[in-house]
Amino acid sequence: AVLFCDIVGFTAYVERHAGDESIIDTLNSILRRVSGSVRRAGGSIDKFMGDCIMALFDDPADAVASAADMQAHAGDINSLRNRAGQQVLQLRIGIHWGEVVIGNVGTAERLDWTAIGDVVNTASRIEKNCPPGEILVSTDVRDAILAKRPDEFVFGGTFGIRVKGKRGEIEVCTAAQAAA
Repeated sequence: AVLFCDIVGFTAYVERHAGDESIIDTLNSILRRVSGSVRRAGGSIDKFMGDCIMALFDDPADAVASAADMQAHAGDINSLRNRAGQQVLQLRIGIHWGEVVIGNVGTAERLDWTAIGDVVNTASRIEKNCPPGEILVSTDVRDAILAKRPDEFVFGGTFGIRVKGKRGEIEVCTAAQAAA
């Protein structure tokens, strides 16, 4: 499973606080929490892209569990930020499931070990269509989870999104951790 997590509005936040040295601290604090969620769920971080992270998981349920943990941490952070009179910084997370190609990409001067392919591109586009504070997954993710771990998560109604590079709509739904 490929997970993309983006900090909504962070570019605008940086523009408004351009002279503030705490921008990097804020970004790194959030990315540290997000990275911890990936690690605890058994995933690996493929890369950081500014305020966005790409992570890989063998099991789509682990990806959704990681995303739910990220959103829980974001809620905690934003509660503190709100009380301190600071801007709330929400996450949006998109997840897709399928085969990827993994290898060294680049040149002799700079190589990156990364995943590429349609699943990666689709996961990125799902994330871009995700409402702030939500987890949006493809129906491939939902179906794979329901087949093996049906009681762990709650999925919203299915709807289609149109994305660049796809002829038809991608079927997606929201996901959340089931109540204990």
